[in-house]
Amino acid sequence: MSWAEFKIRLFAYDRLEKKEWYKLRFLAYENLKSTQYVMNSKAKIPRTPEKYLALEHKKGINKEAREKLLKAREEYIKRKNG
Repeated sequence: MSWAEFKIRLFAYDRLEKKEWYKLRFLAYENLKSTQYVMNSKAKIPRTPEKYLALEHKKGINKEAREKLLKAREEYIKRKNG
């Protein structure tokens, strides 16, 4: 099997796995909603399945981590040039 064929098969496998996770998330979310409704609990439940279980992760870093990274970079440049 060539590398290209392997990558194609890997892409297909990942797509199928993600599809299964979407099904599982939907079932778990609906189960959570139904049990909360039956129990008449006042506990907050997420409004969407995405907020209940995020499968897609945002790329990038948050502001705090970015600021720390930039600060560390500036210190490194000062030590290297200074």
